[in-house]
Amino acid sequence: MSNNLDEEVVYTLKDTVKLTGLSIDLVRLYEKEFNLQIQRTEGGHRRYTKQNIDLLIEIKKRNTRAKLEL
Repeated sequence: MSNNLDEEVVYTLKDTVKLTGLSIDLVRLYEKEFNLQIQRTEGGHRRYTKQNIDLLIEIKKRNTRAKLEL
């Protein structure tokens, strides 16, 4: 997790997995399936905002509900 005073807090993929309870593969799948715009470092590493994490959690909830309704 990075926190500069003049920048928004961003999270690594590892942090995001811990915060969402999703696997790395599911985070990447949801990015692709839902066309999520994830920040990248110059080296190509993903950086997630609080908004990205909230959206991933909402997708997880909806998918869980949809599976229960089947």
